[in-house]
Amino acid sequence: MRTKNVIRYYCDHCSKGGFKKPGMAEHEATCTLNPKRACWLCGDAGAGRDYESLVNQMRLRNDVHSDTEEETGRPDSYSTHSKEAIGWLSSKCGGCPACVLSVLRQGKIFAFDVFDYKACVSSWHAEQNREFRDAVFNPFE
Repeated sequence: MRTKNVIRYYCDHCSKGGFKKPGMAEHEATCTLNPKRACWLCGDAGAGRDYESLVNQMRLRNDVHSDTEEETGRPDSYSTHSKEAIGWLSSKCGGCPACVLSVLRQGKIFAFDVFDYKACVSSWHAEQNREFRDAVFNPFE
């Protein structure tokens, strides 16, 4: 029988693990739970967006409610069922779905029924592609 000891690297923010240090360093830099994250989607370098302030502003909204631990089993969590709250947050994040997700995750704000991350990313990419096509094929319009 053989045994093998390996080094495993973990993200300091979300505890995701991996065997390759460069890959985990890249993940940690863009992790949605990292308050100083750089966004891989919109290119925000990390210093441009104050996630802590956005979390506090979001929690103070009338359409975001504090959940009790008895209800959810999660301490210090919030929820919203308001598309207006997500729209407001999206406008503060420049429309970037990854930055919106980051604020929601860092603030422990649950909005599963009003924020579909996959659909928002698909829409984001479609819009970016449309802008690129317009710039390349209609440069003088």
